[in-house]
Amino acid sequence: MRLFYQSFGVSRGSRDGHYGQVLRKILDQAAAPGTEISIYGLSPHRAIAEQFRYLEFLDKSDVMDNGLRAEREGYDAVVLGNIFDPGLHELRELLNIPVLGLCESSVHVACLMGASFSLINVNPKFTHRIVESITLQGLASRLVSIDQMTIERPGVFDLALRDDSAKAEVVRQFSACAQRSLEKGAEVLVPAGGSLMAVLAEAGVHQIDGAPVLNGLIAIIKAAELAVGMRRITGQFTSKRLVYAPPSGQLLADIRQAYGAHLYPGRLGNRPHASPSGSQEGAGARAEPIASGLIEGDEIPHLAQVDAIPAISTGYRAVNFNPSAPSRCQAAVQRAVFINSAHKSMPLAPANHPRARSLNSSWSTPRTGA
Repeated sequence: MRLFYQSFGVSRGSRDGHYGQVLRKILDQAAAPGTEISIYGLSPHRAIAEQFRYLEFLDKSDVMDNGLRAEREGYDAVVLGNIFDPGLHELRELLNIPVLGLCESSVHVACLMGASFSLINVNPKFTHRIVESITLQGLASRLVSIDQMTIERPGVFDLALRDDSAKAEVVRQFSACAQRSLEKGAEVLVPAGGSLMAVLAEAGVHQIDGAPVLNGLIAIIKAAELAVGMRRITGQFTSKRLVYAPPSGQLLADIRQAYGAHLYPGRLGNRPHASPSGSQEGAGARAEPIASGLIEGDEIPHLAQVDAIPAISTGYRAVNFNPSAPSRCQAAVQRAVFINSAHKSMPLAPANHPRARSLNSSWSTPRTGA
């Protein structure tokens, strides 16, 4: 399992700096055997103050590009390591692989750990943004309070990771806020920020007066592993109905013409193409998306999502066979390959792959298109 971890904290410094080193240690400890986590930052001069909406808007362009890169390079999920979950909903609409956010994962896990929770915040500018997110998730009734630490700038956390006195001051402030939260009725304490979570983990602060201090960096990795595991078993995770439904048909074709053929990978546009029977499907027909649960492309290497985009119409088609619906699966695969035949004919999968051998032996590869 490969997870693409989108960090904002490492963008403020070096991936090899103090925060990058501590983050790597925490994520490696959280990962189950077989889980590989790649940490990526943003472009230079990004992720400076994402609590300001305009700056977050600018930073999201990198997040979108990195999300597309993650799916293109075969990662199993995208993990957004920022308390504002920037780009979470956009990426869920855009991609087929699961996308997890730090705030959303943290508060949902907190609700599994106790009946109520409080967030310990580091910046008053964060408060409304966090409340917006929790309200959208439908968990506002479980939120007891958001209590405020006094942290002037993110550099304080960088200092705390290399200076014991600075670390002690962060822990002191957090503990004081935590006591207020507990007095208000909180059962779980959630640090509101990846940098704060890292400092507390380094200080060994995991509970206060019997109340768990939830480390969201751990929670989001475990949530991502759960999401990937469910998708591997069922072929589904992110709903593509209503909120995260992507465009399709002629609208998708128009969008790709205007914005680029790389958008919405794995979705089928409204293009005439040769069907298995040799007839031409009209431009008004709507093709079934390949990410439909019948077949899925995360088992065989070199996955290019099944679509008629020339830029990714090379390599092998990677599919999983669903024995419970062989005829529907066969139709979906044949249709996908015929769509690509206009650009390049290719086998369904590498001949040496055990699952592919059974597919290729029973289904003939379509002829090269005109």
